[in-house]
Amino acid sequence: FGPVLDLICRMSGGEMNALVRTTVAFTQMQGGQASNVLPPHAWAGANLRLIGDETLESAERMLNKAGLKVIVQRTSDEIKPIGTVISQWPEFGTVMKKNEAVTVTVSSGPQVQEAPSVVDMSREEAEDHLEKYGLKMFTLSKQLSAKPYDTVLSQNPVEGTPVEAGAVIEVVLSGGSVTLPNLVGMTKEEALAMIRQYGLDLESLIEVEVSDAGQIGRVAAQKFVAYENNEPVEYFAGQEVMQQTKVTIAVYVLENDAASGEEAAEENGL
Repeated sequence: FGPVLDLICRMSGGEMNALVRTTVAFTQMQGGQASNVLPPHAWAGANLRLIGDETLESAERMLNKAGLKVIVQRTSDEIKPIGTVISQWPEFGTVMKKNEAVTVTVSSGPQVQEAPSVVDMSREEAEDHLEKYGLKMFTLSKQLSAKPYDTVLSQNPVEGTPVEAGAVIEVVLSGGSVTLPNLVGMTKEEALAMIRQYGLDLESLIEVEVSDAGQIGRVAAQKFVAYENNEPVEYFAGQEVMQQTKVTIAVYVLENDAASGEEAAEENGL
């Protein structure tokens, strides 16, 4: 009878209509006392009531429209569908001022449920999706992959496995894939631009003195290092690596202008 009752209440209007849906009504306002003086402060109070089974998305839209902040808490519920509002605080009838916060408790589904799939989602999408189910995510590792950086490649437990609320889903993320460029001979600006373009991580820039004015500002040497099982592994131009691989470059500067000199380059293995 839900759809029929909803239609009847809509047609009735007024209080009957308001009783079956989320409502926000501004019931108090206060400002200055004089009619020709702008008050330094003013406020308006809203009376808020979230109807049961309201989705979090629609509740957030309503609260934000009323100028209120939203704090979301999630808890398991055997009856309420995932993402629906169970309760609110302050309770219905409380007059609130703009920018005050409403705590909304939202269903994350039953205490025991099947693990959802997050494979092929981005890391942010996967975390948000799991949060709706009351689950957490832990990144085990990143692997070389043609899929976009931070895409979920695999998960454990797999989709459909029974898990309890609060369980942790372990994931392996894509580290992306790039072919290392040869930066030697480029200007410093060109090398830095290519490092950004390839999604690499500039670890350090070393200056090396040179007397040849034609070499000033150009890359003298390069070093690429990735960490595998917490151990540094050196790679070379032309090899395929994950994004965020660390790069050290040495750049020629005029003699006596170098900040660290050839000794620093040698210390870094360049």
